[in-house]
Amino acid sequence: MTVVHKDKTIGEQEAHAIGVTAYTYFYPLITMDLTRRQLTNVARAEVISAPMNAFASLTAFPPADMKAVVRPNFDTLGSLAWLELTGLPVDAERWVARAQHEAVRVRLLEAQLHDLVGSEAGQFSFLETPRVNWQSPGQVRALLHARGHQLTATDSKTLSTLADPLVPVLLEYRDAVKRAGTYGREWIEKYCHAQTGRLHADYFQLGAWSRPLAAVTVIGAALLFLIGVQPPNDALLDYTGGLLALMAVLWFGVARKRFPGPPAEKALGGSS
Repeated sequence: MTVVHKDKTIGEQEAHAIGVTAYTYFYPLITMDLTRRQLTNVARAEVISAPMNAFASLTAFPPADMKAVVRPNFDTLGSLAWLELTGLPVDAERWVARAQHEAVRVRLLEAQLHDLVGSEAGQFSFLETPRVNWQSPGQVRALLHARGHQLTATDSKTLSTLADPLVPVLLEYRDAVKRAGTYGREWIEKYCHAQTGRLHADYFQLGAWSRPLAAVTVIGAALLFLIGVQPPNDALLDYTGGLLALMAVLWFGVARKRFPGPPAEKALGGSS
């Protein structure tokens, strides 16, 4: 048998060795994942099966003819759990229900704010109609000025210092707006993974800014190192070079040979 990979031809023995390596590495991973899929394909815990992130606890010793796993411990009453370690679990249905509840709170709190303000014309000299947009910092600041509060900002920390019955309701209103809008239905639909139902961190959360910031980080680290090895600490440069040389020797001379890692595409024959 001859296997051809692009412009390279390998013999039968080499092809056999590559196949054995691939089998040795991948077969345990495949069988383990198959076992996981079988044992978690249930609605609730039963015998040794349970949904992901839930325990299945044995209440009786396994029978001799049990074939759910290759070799169970017949003398052990244990507990088994398959854990999803990536991403953050989230109940999307309850999240959306909470967002809907907060949307109702927004309307109720907005009505309460308007009732607290009333319709005194002197308060609304900055408006054409006596109706405040509570999400406008400018209008909120102007209203508070009209109510006798001289302030330059309307952030939560500043507002919490005011003795005005309007303030606690306004702060509660802002919190409800954030829960209903910023972190509402659209947010969970955007960030909750369709397959896993979990929230996964993304390296590119900053979008286009992630790469320039990464470059600035590398440059900053290099500058810090250069500053750190200036006299009288210049001997640190020799120590660092020696440490890097020792790590390279250990990696290429010892550690790399202990586990070469999964077979590369080229070693597996790739696609012709």
